[in-house]
Amino acid sequence: MGRLVGLPHFFTQAALDEEKNDSNDLRRAKVECAQEAGTKDSLKHLQVVIALRMQTQFRGRIIRRHKESKDYEGKIIQPLPGCISKTLLLKLTDHEMEIVTELADEVKEKSVIHVFGSSEILTYVHSVSASNSSLYVVSRAFYVNHRRCVGYARLKATDPIPTFKTLDSWEEKKSVKFDTCARLTQYVLTSDLAPVVECKDGVVEFPPIPPPPPGVEVPQTTKVLIYQEFPSLMPLMINVSLVRTQLLMKI
Repeated sequence: MGRLVGLPHFFTQAALDEEKNDSNDLRRAKVECAQEAGTKDSLKHLQVVIALRMQTQFRGRIIRRHKESKDYEGKIIQPLPGCISKTLLLKLTDHEMEIVTELADEVKEKSVIHVFGSSEILTYVHSVSASNSSLYVVSRAFYVNHRRCVGYARLKATDPIPTFKTLDSWEEKKSVKFDTCARLTQYVLTSDLAPVVECKDGVVEFPPIPPPPPGVEVPQTTKVLIYQEFPSLMPLMINVSLVRTQLLMKI
């Protein structure tokens, strides 16, 4: 970001050295976090220290707005409702768990730590029983096989992602995450009065949507933004939405 906006500091050797040192420190902290309990606070503290140091270079150059920002007349620029964050812990299908477990075991078997002088190439894996597994991977590589294959469960990233034409074919090899996303999208777009969903025992529950007052049309102003880590899975998201909900998504 600093280089994009042309801040001189981020074009210097000092900035490059800081970036390398930060990367090394963060990798060490993540490994320690995986090896020892109770070290997450130190990792968070390190991240905050790095962020605050960088922020000093942007001082006086960036205007930050929030939901209570006002214009020159003292009026709120963009009134927004309060933000509600909801984490849904989903229970995967047996088919998905078999693949996820096999990929986790594959990574565990190949785990290794290499240390070369002041720079480190790290791949550290910690795993417990498959029924209650905890997998930590620290690596410079982002597109590793186990990460690419758990969005839609498959053993190899090179395996083609299928196209589904019927709900029955989707149910046989569905992804719980994609299925829940499609159903949730349809639910919140049905009416602005849709309550917040709940998750019980790994299954999302959709409360009944209350009807609007007599003579009032169903309010439908809600918009949905779906973020995906891997754009290659977007066609599957669209496919599932059309099959599961017959909802045409606008990308």
